[in-house]
Amino acid sequence: LIRALGFMFLLAFGLTSFGIVIANYVRGFEGFGVFSNAVILPLYFTASSVFPLDPALTRSQTMVLYPEWLVILVEYNPITYAVDAMRGILIGFNQFDPALGFQVVGGMSVLLFAWAMWEFRKN
Repeated sequence: LIRALGFMFLLAFGLTSFGIVIANYVRGFEGFGVFSNAVILPLYFTASSVFPLDPALTRSQTMVLYPEWLVILVEYNPITYAVDAMRGILIGFNQFDPALGFQVVGGMSVLLFAWAMWEFRKN
């Protein structure tokens, strides 16, 4: 449970940093709702929480189940790795190595935090 909370914290840290970047550009509260609908919802709906890719299937078998563009979006979505790591920790079913999930989410969080700090200092 502690490891899952750590992944949740790391993901929240990265997404909060991304929110700070966007908040530097948005001048009104209403504009942030547009950001939420345009960025966060597609990230959620293309993560493996909605379309879990079965690790027992090959890539060609997965392409039969889902369109190729969707498989590519799911594989390159950083939220996929966070969801997969938490799923592996909590229920023991994961498609990627949890260390890879930590690297992807940690790297995303560090990059987004650095971007947020740069934007915040610029303004």
